[in-house]
Amino acid sequence: MKKPLLSVCLLLLLHFFVRAQSMPQGNWQLVDADVLGFVYLSDGVQLIKTDLQGKQVANYQDSYLGDIKQIDCFKGLKNLVFHKDANAIVLLDNELAPLGDPLDLSTKGFYDVSATCLGPDDQIWIADGQTGQLLLVSKNLEVLQKGAVYFNYANALEIEKMVWRNNMLLVLTRSDELLLFDQFGTFSHKFSFNRIEKPYVNYKHVYYVDKQRVLKFNYTINKTDTLFKGNKPIDAVWQSKNQLYLLEENQIEPLNY
Repeated sequence: MKKPLLSVCLLLLLHFFVRAQSMPQGNWQLVDADVLGFVYLSDGVQLIKTDLQGKQVANYQDSYLGDIKQIDCFKGLKNLVFHKDANAIVLLDNELAPLGDPLDLSTKGFYDVSATCLGPDDQIWIADGQTGQLLLVSKNLEVLQKGAVYFNYANALEIEKMVWRNNMLLVLTRSDELLLFDQFGTFSHKFSFNRIEKPYVNYKHVYYVDKQRVLKFNYTINKTDTLFKGNKPIDAVWQSKNQLYLLEENQIEPLNY
């Protein structure tokens, strides 16, 4: 009778170690994930890329450009880092190596950019912090399309996150709002939340944290579902290859619901 019990105990321990994977230690302020199964973490100084076992596979840091304000790593093969204090964008390849020189936004008259993200093809969306206008620019920062003035629709002028999904531009503000704009930057919808933290956006949903809960908001049909409620602080939530993951106490946990 002892051998089956021992076998069960070993299986439970193995299951725990397979499920809970440790990430590199750090005060990770920004977390993103790509469609290829990799996770990206930034503490504001460096950006690291890990697999789902927490093994670091690449890193990026530029002390000359200063702190990292925003990252956009959803595509995986091309990544964007926004150094707000330096007013510069750096494009990285899948190994987090720079694709050319930093893009100095000031050279094109953009002196106060609130947010930026990868757009279609090799294009980039920027939110002009002086005018509030959304602009689609080329990789040489030439203006290709002028969109709406997001100031007209937001309660907070500061942008938490901006992403391009399904030919739509999604803007999350610091006042827990989600603004949707179409492929031309024309305003479409506005959604308000009681509290939205650590958002991750895919092609249909915004996954986010509200205290110790994980929620899923379908912005195509305006529907919110609670996926998980735990008793530990949740540091991040993301989806990769149709699997949802949590980062709790520096451990990756797959979430099945």
